[in-house]
Amino acid sequence: MPMSKAVSAFLDRGSFDARDNLAKRALRAFGTLAPMLNNAYDRGDERGFLECQRGLDCALHAFACINSEREYPFAGDVHPAIVGLSEACKDIREASKFAGGLLEQAEAVVHALQGTLTPVCTISGVRSVAIYRGAHCERAFASIAAEVANDH
Repeated sequence: MPMSKAVSAFLDRGSFDARDNLAKRALRAFGTLAPMLNNAYDRGDERGFLECQRGLDCALHAFACINSEREYPFAGDVHPAIVGLSEACKDIREASKFAGGLLEQAEAVVHALQGTLTPVCTISGVRSVAIYRGAHCERAFASIAAEVANDH
């Protein structure tokens, strides 16, 4: 997640406020899971991709719950949907209390998959080359096998 200067400054600043600390955890989880999601896609790891997406959703919703009560000025820089989600959370009484459970789920995904979803080697600048891994390879092979079966 490319962070704005305001988000980076917020993460670096010390705080004793429980909501600020929850917001920091949400931002860190979001920042960790975003590249993991890309790595899962590059690897063709469907389960990893879906788990990272779930973790990102949990982190994003946790931050929205906190932002609905605190209204951080940099919230729109985190994700385009955060302002709308935060508005929707304003109808929930004490929304920030839901953030802890959501964050536990997001952090569990990070903990479970962080060692396995490392970056893979990619070829940049060559559009005619595609490297298929995992589910991408299985789908491509199934498509070719179906074509061959239909031809004969």
